[in-house]
Amino acid sequence: MAIGKDRTFNFDVVFDENSQQEEVYEKCAKDLVLSCLNGYNTTILAYGQTGSGKTFTMGSSATYNLEQDDVGIIPRVMKEVI
Repeated sequence: MAIGKDRTFNFDVVFDENSQQEEVYEKCAKDLVLSCLNGYNTTILAYGQTGSGKTFTMGSSATYNLEQDDVGIIPRVMKEVI
């Protein structure tokens, strides 16, 4: 994809509405977490339209009463680190 005349970027992956939280974590976040543990700086940014699912995907809510399939990226990162 090109922005303007000189800025291009590639999508790593695009998920549809049927994608599972674990799949998103495995494809987008896990390698970054492991890289961070090896001394590299990493950032995960959730960006999108209001109501598009950023909070759900990141999982910034309590997890004690969630099904494992609904646990987002943040709790999965914490589990990976601990």
